[in-house]
Amino acid sequence: MFRFSLRTAAALLSSLSLATLISGCSLPLTTSDTPPPLSLPADFQASGNEPPWLLRIEQEQVYFAQGYTPSWQRQTIHNSDGLTQQIETEQLRIQIREQVCRDSMSGMPHPYSVSITPTHTDGDAQLQGCGGDPLTLLVGRWQQPQEESKPLEITFTSEGQVYGFSGCNRFSGRFDLSGESLTFPPLASTRMACAEPAMTREQDFYQRLNQVNGFDLDSEGRLHLLDSAGERLEFVPYP
Repeated sequence: MFRFSLRTAAALLSSLSLATLISGCSLPLTTSDTPPPLSLPADFQASGNEPPWLLRIEQEQVYFAQGYTPSWQRQTIHNSDGLTQQIETEQLRIQIREQVCRDSMSGMPHPYSVSITPTHTDGDAQLQGCGGDPLTLLVGRWQQPQEESKPLEITFTSEGQVYGFSGCNRFSGRFDLSGESLTFPPLASTRMACAEPAMTREQDFYQRLNQVNGFDLDSEGRLHLLDSAGERLEFVPYP
């Protein structure tokens, strides 16, 4: 029976430590050539235009439909790579990146960009579109970037509720988010009276909020509530 002596064990540990120092990194607990799978929200959905297509990913299955009278095709995921952000089936190679993507027709922002290439064709047949729920980009607490002692605030919840501070009073209500627009039904508010210019600022805010029909996020992560004329209310994440 082969046995390690203390001298042999010490030499082995010494060589491992030297190799670790040379590589500049600690030794992994385990070694594997298998990359982590791509992590996506449950029931991930995506779509694109011209030509129209739909995609749904549930567990280990991909459902894909294309055309103006689509029929769903179910395919099994053969490979999911979180490093290259790719999913492969027997017929499709799907690239999914977590970045703001705007629908080419409605302009609605989504949290993921998606490209699909049929495996039996070259890259010229690639389909482009957006995926994920726009609500995830909207949910959170935001404030206007002006340096005010009490900046305007607005908070969106995943349940469709909205509330905030309008410069003098607090407001609450709900918002309606569809695949093409963001709107606010009449909101409730407290009825405090404040000195100018707070009251004028508040009335202007309510008037502009009532005209909002969409939203966007810029490259710096700022939220823009937009009306049909392109005017915007700008917010930054609450610190």
